[in-house]
Amino acid sequence: MATVYATTADSYVRNSSTNAWAQAQGDATTTGTLHNNSVSSNAFGVYNIYTSGRGGNSYICQRSFLPFDLSGESGTIDTVSLSVYMDNLGTLSPVNVIAIEATALAGSADDFGNVYSSGTTFGTTISSATTVSTTAGYHTFTIQSAGKTAIQNQIGSGTITIAIIGDAYDKGGLDPPLDGSYAKIRIDYANGSNDAYLTITYVAADNATFFGANF
Repeated sequence: MATVYATTADSYVRNSSTNAWAQAQGDATTTGTLHNNSVSSNAFGVYNIYTSGRGGNSYICQRSFLPFDLSGESGTIDTVSLSVYMDNLGTLSPVNVIAIEATALAGSADDFGNVYSSGTTFGTTISSATTVSTTAGYHTFTIQSAGKTAIQNQIGSGTITIAIIGDAYDKGGLDPPLDGSYAKIRIDYANGSNDAYLTITYVAADNATFFGANF
């Protein structure tokens, strides 16, 4: 079994709009309004809200990006899981997040749209929706078949970047209500002590092949 931790290039990126939720979500070319890849924890790791203020109403969409360097791994994956340290700090209940394959990070606000493979088409869905509790701790994502394949494709050769985003408002595209229920998820990063990690078990070598037997 192998445990692979997210690299210190992990980050969060935010975008906002005063006009529409879809504009806050952006597309593959969208540059966000805020980026940080040197933080140990952020209370807004995932943030989906429509809020009023003195300067007007604003839609805010924030996503987290977790790169895992798999170039040193080898083998065929049997099982794989993703564990992320999170806490539900919002009012949406229950609140689910989902893991999406993202494109390679540039390390800037340009990464906001990396959740899309092109246009507004999200990348490969890595996991099923995962409910975040109001108790801070590691939450385990169930990896779907397509997610397992995406991770396998990087074994021994590259890095897979996994974005954590809101399930209902971001992935589902539902508009957050003005000053209503919102998603706000604390996420911890590799610059702290609660790194996200992948747990991978590999298919064992065939004993018959190993011993050269022919049955």
